[in-house]
Amino acid sequence: MVFPPGRLAAVGAGLLVGCQAPGPPSPTTIVASDQTAFVPAARITSESSQSERDSSDVGRSGAFEFNYFYSRGSDTQQVSASDQPIKLGGVNFRGPQEVQHDFRLHWYEVNARGRIFSDSPDRVFGLDFLIGGAFPRLDFRVSTPTQQAAESFGRFGVTTGVGVLLRLRHGTSAQGRYTYYRGLGEQDDLRNATRGELYLAQALTRNIVMRAGYTDWSMHIARGSASASDLNIKMRGPSLGLEIAF
Repeated sequence: MVFPPGRLAAVGAGLLVGCQAPGPPSPTTIVASDQTAFVPAARITSESSQSERDSSDVGRSGAFEFNYFYSRGSDTQQVSASDQPIKLGGVNFRGPQEVQHDFRLHWYEVNARGRIFSDSPDRVFGLDFLIGGAFPRLDFRVSTPTQQAAESFGRFGVTTGVGVLLRLRHGTSAQGRYTYYRGLGEQDDLRNATRGELYLAQALTRNIVMRAGYTDWSMHIARGSASASDLNIKMRGPSLGLEIAF
């Protein structure tokens, strides 16, 4: 039996694909979560309109905001004998053992904020819309009694967000926000992050506002490599913030 040359080439290509060795297995993903992280924050707000209100009261319209967040956390992770090793900073953490994760976050963010209110003359209910950029730095360390390794992540990315606010009285409001970050760095850098905030804001003076509430962070680092682990990190806990408005 004679096969056409085209069919023989297709059969040969299929055999070569089938005989190719599989790629190296992916390392175990680093999973770290701290449910009791404290999140101090600072904000400087420049309102576009100052008419008929104190600077510290809930703004009527748009603004530019500079935000800084800090937090640190720790967690442990079990690596069994059957798991692929955790890989960070060129070090392999093989099982069976428990590894320690320690992480520290510095987050700088600049946003343009738009705000609309309900028709109520007291501006009881409002919505926020945010777009801007962030410069995060996440320092992450993995350690055992005999090994340790550390890496830093975060360069620059864009942020978008939405928020709701309930103006309880002059100078006092309950607010909530959800912000999404998309990293523009290299493939193995901080790819995306989300932040949820719930807090009560109280004016202390004409230009100073204290915020107290709860913050929930979630961050993902996709390495896309067999030589480095992906990272999934969560930090959540009480937050205390100071805002200067002008």
